[in-house]
Amino acid sequence: MYYHMDDRDVEQVIRYPHSLIASDSLHCETGKPHPRLYGIFPRLFAEYVRKRRLLGLEEAVRKVTSFPAAGSMLRAARSIEPA
Repeated sequence: MYYHMDDRDVEQVIRYPHSLIASDSLHCETGKPHPRLYGIFPRLFAEYVRKRRLLGLEEAVRKVTSFPAAGSMLRAARSIEPA
């Protein structure tokens, strides 16, 4: 999530079917990671799924789990298929 972007632009990117949602932050030696390491996912679900209803819960989960994994080295990992 880019906080310097206009909200309408962020909403458009989130709605785009081929966008995935991930954090580019890493753990650090100081023990004080950047807030985006742990803040992006609660914000996604609270703001864009529950409050603004831009995505359904299932689509939001897909955009942060299996969709990013499908384009990475995790392709061989199994995914949970709906019953």
